[in-house]
Amino acid sequence: MVGVSVAIMARNNEDEIADCLQSVAWADERIILLDTRSTDRTAAIAQAMGARVVPHPFEDFARQREFGLALPRNAWLFYVDSDERATPALAQEIRRVIQDEMCAGWWVPRRNYIWGREIKHGGWYPDYQLRLLRLGRAHYDLTRPVHEIVILDGREGHLREPLIHHNYRTIGQFIAKQRQYVAYEAQILYQEGIKPKLRDRKSVV
Repeated sequence: MVGVSVAIMARNNEDEIADCLQSVAWADERIILLDTRSTDRTAAIAQAMGARVVPHPFEDFARQREFGLALPRNAWLFYVDSDERATPALAQEIRRVIQDEMCAGWWVPRRNYIWGREIKHGGWYPDYQLRLLRLGRAHYDLTRPVHEIVILDGREGHLREPLIHHNYRTIGQFIAKQRQYVAYEAQILYQEGIKPKLRDRKSVV
């Protein structure tokens, strides 16, 4: 049987890392790719639950995930974020599809919850993410530091069972994350040579 490893990128997630790890207890290997800026008990909790903790300096999301591709001891890697949960049904589907030697990657749908309520409109579902990757046939586009792009060498597929994603629990968390994304997007535009311009305004009579 072909094996699957699960990697979780984490930074100061002591309040949710245990639930995340428990949801992927079915994996052949569990890895915590720990951001070295972390200062809480995330690493200690993960190690106590049997995960392999690998601290790594954070540059951006794409490079962090690319580094993670070199860590697994199995043929497949399934990326999960600390605020996501994998259901038993998703685990069964993953076990089945990784036997397909033709596919290099699988898109996973997500059910998104914001402030405790599932969001089904505005493009929030199925919100497919390319997270299940065959090692050696997938890598990240390092020119996209956020909202990462995976480049596959081979066919891709789409899973039916979703990840459960608890996006934001507070308004403060939402605002902080948007500010982080804006900074990364601004960096991308700057690297592409796109500079901000003042727009002409027409007076309204």
